[in-house]
Amino acid sequence: MYDASKRLLIKEKIKSLVKEIALSRARTSVGDEVEIEEDFTSLEVGQVLKNHMALIMIHGCAFRITLKLHFSLSQIQQICHHYYGLSSSGEVTEHQTIDFVKELSNMIGGAVAVVLDDVGIDTGISLPLCMSGFYEVFSDYRELDTPYVKFNDIWKLHTEVVQIYGTAQIEIRDEELAEKLLYMDNPSETDDEGGIDFL
Repeated sequence: MYDASKRLLIKEKIKSLVKEIALSRARTSVGDEVEIEEDFTSLEVGQVLKNHMALIMIHGCAFRITLKLHFSLSQIQQICHHYYGLSSSGEVTEHQTIDFVKELSNMIGGAVAVVLDDVGIDTGISLPLCMSGFYEVFSDYRELDTPYVKFNDIWKLHTEVVQIYGTAQIEIRDEELAEKLLYMDNPSETDDEGGIDFL
């Protein structure tokens, strides 16, 4: 049987990694005023948190992470118009707004994959998708310890004008391989601070 204390350390390390990178990439894309909040009493995974959500998967032999960014179109329009060279949020289309959040999720997922690869955990990412936030009610957030470890996390990225909820469903598929994560450097020292790039 795998050491329970080591399993707990791995769980906390991967949750911390995802949140630190999410905050770093949000600050790069939106501004240094972005803060993260983790202490919730009325919210939990599986609730409909916003009217839209962007989803990306980070997957490999050690981990499978389903990361979702839950957002409101009107709020995102207020922070992304300058990326498109527009003078006001009213000029931003729904398509542009969705692309902005999908690319943010892609940046977060890519940075997580890079850090995992750097410690010898081979990982890939899916293409980001966007869907109605209502579909969150169909997600299975049951936590497991067998036949594999599955657990969840939730947080909020926010400024004065925008709230983006982040949820992560994390599966540990190979605990011995995942243990390499315990010896990683600080992600802020190993990953690249790239901004949003629209192709």
